[in-house]
Amino acid sequence: MEKARASLKWQTVSLVVVTSVVIISGLILASLLLFQQSYLNLEQQAVRQQTRLVVSLIQKEQEKLERFVQDWGPWDDTYFFARNENPDYVEKNLAEATFANQKFNIFLVVDEEKRVVFYRQYHLERKTWVRSPFISFLQEILKHPYLAERSEVVAPLRGVLRTGDGFWLISGHPILHSDFSGPRAGTLVVARQVNDALRQEVMAQSSFQVEFEALPLGTHSMGFDVILPVEVHPIDAEWARGSVVFQDVYLRPAFRVSVRVERLIFKQGREVISFFCGYPDALWRGVWIGGLAGSTDAGNPSAGEAGGAFAVHPRD
Repeated sequence: MEKARASLKWQTVSLVVVTSVVIISGLILASLLLFQQSYLNLEQQAVRQQTRLVVSLIQKEQEKLERFVQDWGPWDDTYFFARNENPDYVEKNLAEATFANQKFNIFLVVDEEKRVVFYRQYHLERKTWVRSPFISFLQEILKHPYLAERSEVVAPLRGVLRTGDGFWLISGHPILHSDFSGPRAGTLVVARQVNDALRQEVMAQSSFQVEFEALPLGTHSMGFDVILPVEVHPIDAEWARGSVVFQDVYLRPAFRVSVRVERLIFKQGREVISFFCGYPDALWRGVWIGGLAGSTDAGNPSAGEAGGAFAVHPRD
């Protein structure tokens, strides 16, 4: 009888201990998962923020072009030049310093019939004029319906132009009198090439590793104009990547900008939890890399598959 009571007592104690261990382990595991998710969220936010910084630097180059055409398009000097009534315009206004300071490669004036009045191209890196024009650029820009507009009251043209020679940041504006009166004398267009020099410039300003990837030509609009969703993907346990797809002037996917970011928050979180809980390192890597994969800030997948990195240089 005494042995039976002792056995029952130990069974009860064992059951209580096991139950307590299971409950405590479950609470610890739940806490780990919550702690892990908080670090994942912090990492995703950091990658998105750094990616948006890079995107903003490219957008600033676009905005610089837009400000230029908004200033030079509605200007009497440009107006009379487009009408072939201002022969001194080029000598007075279109020196190398204008291209270098404003950071554009191409200055184009088209009349109201979409005929080229003037075209000049500058190599920003070599600081020299380019003798032969980019024929594919002219072919593509002259197709755009903006140049056929006759109205004086239209928003500036801005965006990315895809050509056989690569991609260009462009901006256009109707050519009007300085008081914004018409009739419209044509369109002023300026462009900067999206090439390795621009990538290097963005990398120097942001201190991040940046890549440009051309995307296949699509036929469908991406469905957004201003807000560019940021995708976040792990590369490995050391690096993560944030990426944004830029659209062309027809709202189709053009190229992807990818930012490579070191996973410092991931490392810190792994060290903290491993220190306190002895969390298995191999399991930790699998859970974290899997948890970060496929994250986007807008729930939208990227438009199209990457076609590969590109770096097109203006020719001589």
